[in-house]
Amino acid sequence: MTAKRPRPAVTGAGGRVVVVSASVGGGHDGVARELAQRLRAAGRTVDLVDALDLLPGRLGHLLCRFYRLQLTVAPRSWGWLLAALDTRALTAVGGGVARLAVRRLEAILDADVVLTVSTYPMATQALARVRARGHLRAPLVVHLTDPSVHRLSISRHAALTVAPTDVAARQARRLGAGPTVVVPPLVATGFRPVIGPAERDRLRAAFHLPARRRLALVVSGSWGVGDIERKPDRGAD
Repeated sequence: MTAKRPRPAVTGAGGRVVVVSASVGGGHDGVARELAQRLRAAGRTVDLVDALDLLPGRLGHLLCRFYRLQLTVAPRSWGWLLAALDTRALTAVGGGVARLAVRRLEAILDADVVLTVSTYPMATQALARVRARGHLRAPLVVHLTDPSVHRLSISRHAALTVAPTDVAARQARRLGAGPTVVVPPLVATGFRPVIGPAERDRLRAAFHLPARRRLALVVSGSWGVGDIERKPDRGAD
């Protein structure tokens, strides 16, 4: 089965841009969608590709289900796994899984592709492999979506690495990234600061929030993993 090429929303001059993300949570896809929207607004042809669909059979989606189960049942184990990803042995395993996506990825990357962007570590490794094999001449841009960087997120085949913070940029360079720039996280234009007290009061009323009390925003990711509603212990920061 060959991965189907998504139909671009806008046809622009100068070839296609292919953005490879992964439907793991919402962060990678969120950045990819916003990037694609901005490029399309500039008249470019953009294809969005889900890296999970590039793996054989249902492997990608099985890995996603396992990841969600891991975060739900044993969330602390994710920190251990991230630490282990800085070892060359586990990085090699991750790279091996990414190589399984190469065949379908090569079928998508025609000669008209002028730029590829990855917002997901496995996609980064797969695109890097395609480039190393000589099947991709277009530059590869790695767009980091997390403030913490591990080895799978970085490739020496990337022409540019985009980091969301100075800390992430330093970590990327330490792990061997080439040219690296810091760009504020891509956020949809609908998310913006409140304009004036009147809008603030209107929004508080719409969401049945206290008119004057200070509010705390609890962010738990698109899956809502963790005991979000548990009150912190007394004396906790």
